[in-house]
Amino acid sequence: AFSKMLSLSYHWAELLYQQRLANGAIGGRSTLMGDWLNEEGSLITGDRTNSHLLIQEFMILANRAVAQWLADQDIPALYRNHTARAIAPDRETMYQTMLSLGSAQAIRQRLQSWLNRAEYGPALVGHFALNLLAYCHFTSPIRRLADLINHRIVKALLKQQQTPYKKIELEQLGQHIAQVTRDQEEETSEYFKAEHQKIYQVQIQTPEELERVSAKEFTRILKYSSENDELEPITQEIETRLKGGKLTVPDLYFLLFKSSDVDLQQQVYQYLKDHVQDAASVMAIAPDQQEGWEGMEYLEMNETSPFIAWVEVSIQGKVLTTVHPAEHQRKQTARHLACMQWIEAYLQNALVKPEQRVQPEPKVVELIEPAPKSAEKVNQVRIKPIHPVLIKQLKDEQNFVGMINDVCQILRWESPTYDFTESEPGFECECRLQALKEQLKGSGFSTKKQRAKNFAARQVLEQLQARAEQQWGEWSAEI
Repeated sequence: AFSKMLSLSYHWAELLYQQRLANGAIGGRSTLMGDWLNEEGSLITGDRTNSHLLIQEFMILANRAVAQWLADQDIPALYRNHTARAIAPDRETMYQTMLSLGSAQAIRQRLQSWLNRAEYGPALVGHFALNLLAYCHFTSPIRRLADLINHRIVKALLKQQQTPYKKIELEQLGQHIAQVTRDQEEETSEYFKAEHQKIYQVQIQTPEELERVSAKEFTRILKYSSENDELEPITQEIETRLKGGKLTVPDLYFLLFKSSDVDLQQQVYQYLKDHVQDAASVMAIAPDQQEGWEGMEYLEMNETSPFIAWVEVSIQGKVLTTVHPAEHQRKQTARHLACMQWIEAYLQNALVKPEQRVQPEPKVVELIEPAPKSAEKVNQVRIKPIHPVLIKQLKDEQNFVGMINDVCQILRWESPTYDFTESEPGFECECRLQALKEQLKGSGFSTKKQRAKNFAARQVLEQLQARAEQQWGEWSAEI
């Protein structure tokens, strides 16, 4: 009987989990790397068992039910409020971006730049990560003060007694809990930092041991060494890993922005020239780690050909950029090159204010071909169709959504639109793209929303490829 009840409970937990994902929650969600996000969108490494899912889903359900019950009666309580920052994308874009990042460290840093810390308070703000209008902590009164306070409020209401806390008292309690939590986190962090530093001191004095440490552990050693100006003992291992392409993006960041070793900085810069996409990843890390830096933004001129982009970073309240922009036929590559130029100018102390930028000379791009020189068509022109080579050979398991976005960027087309329909076994997606004077449509179905989207994008790409080949053939025959 117990086994049957447990099995049924897990089945309901699965349904609750799927329902939350369908409603757009990113909290309490697994990643493709096997890690998972807690209810507030923080990354937790390690496997998540069936029992974890069961407890999580019924805990969220209970907390949600109590919070909504209190909110419906307009009762002040210690609600758990969670918000995103102004620069954060929507939840689906946020989650898809996390799936594209290659490491837990990169995901953590991106989440920290997007999400604020959750807070307790009597004002009902809502919970961003769980995508709920009302949420509170209620299920653990023996270990958490906020839960105990909410239990006292609920008991008073059930007994038709006056609530035991005034609104101002709840505000003060929320602030007190936040301060105690921060103090505990800082104390714990300082303790482990001191313990790790003892280990790093031994490791950097034993070069033969450095060869055997993992990439994750080497990042910690490199961070400690760069911040304490003790890179010399590990320089040889840094150079060996750099040549072998074994340094992580955080490693590159520490060497560029935390190290005072000019030679190593130049080696990293030369490495980035051949791995330009890593320059953008390094720049994404820097504003979250450098004191006084307040974020990175791109300034772009997308109406031009090629794409033109600058990077701007606010440092100590002053926006700094490069004199000249980066240029490329692809928007993403232009951004990557802009990051490279910003890094180079930073190392050379050559960053400037936005008003000191030099605008590029406008380029005229010929978009039409002369008509065939015949008596009938001498005064006509014909627009050259897209070349089929723009649409890469389609194979299974490719990122067709990314491919169709690349084509749209190159040809200055509007991005495709996607509509989803949820059915019992999964999701159906319809992709629509306005191109070549018609609307192309594709559909895809899968138990996973993103895979359905990818299948739909592939169908549109197949149609686009066929029409491109046809039009290119007709155009080539005429000339």
